Amino acid sequence: MTKIHEEIFSKKSMDDAVYKAVSSRSGGRCEHCGSSRPLELHHIFRRKSGDIVELCIMLCVRCHRGTNGVHGSNGHNLDVELKIDAQDRLRKKGLNDDEIRKKTKSGIVTDNDYTL
Repeated sequence: MTKIHEEIFSKKSMDDAVYKAVSSRSGGRCEHCGSSRPLELHHIFRRKSGDIVELCIMLCVRCHRGTNGVHGSNGHNLDVELKIDAQDRLRKKGLNDDEIRKKTKSGIVTDNDYTL
């Protein structure tokens, strides 16, 4: 991560252990497209759900803030895909939908949330 990116997405504003775990899990690659572009940590659910490894992902700048990125003007479907994947990871850890709702402070996201 460049100095500029570190200043914008400061690790000071989040749990350092979570940042390191997510960064390590990514292996220096975007966890969506596999690119080695500069990486940024993305909270899959709103930050109010907290800094939880399973709810964070490393994305390249394009997948995070590009036009088709999760925060871009065409990023809705990627956002839904990442949320469904995160919920599936939590289910594999044994959480049920009620527990997922509590952990994410959000409703359950389904395939019906994609836009055509």
